[in-house]
Amino acid sequence: MRHEQSTAVCSWCGVRRVINRGREAGDCGSCKSRKEIDGPTDWMREAACEGVNTDLFFNEELIRKRYFLFYCEACPVADECLDFATRNGERHGVWGGLTPEQRSHMHLRKPTTGGKA
Repeated sequence: MRHEQSTAVCSWCGVRRVINRGREAGDCGSCKSRKEIDGPTDWMREAACEGVNTDLFFNEELIRKRYFLFYCEACPVADECLDFATRNGERHGVWGGLTPEQRSHMHLRKPTTGGKA
């Protein structure tokens, strides 16, 4: 049996995704609900990308073109954005100016020290 599918923009993450029949139209099922989010989200209102089409941060082709840097490099809450993605295990999209691949390598980085080694 084949499920009917359509696309819709998730009311939480703002990404256009395939929505399976039977799922609430505003919930893509790929992002966490607001109740499951770890940490505050008030910083989002201060983000340079507030109101910008989320395709810029979630569409693979646009991510490769790095258009997101225009917003992320000037964003006053980029650190909070990256922290949010890290705490919530966000595997999709650009957060805090880093792509999913860049974030996946973050745990490999060693802390730097102020002195010589």
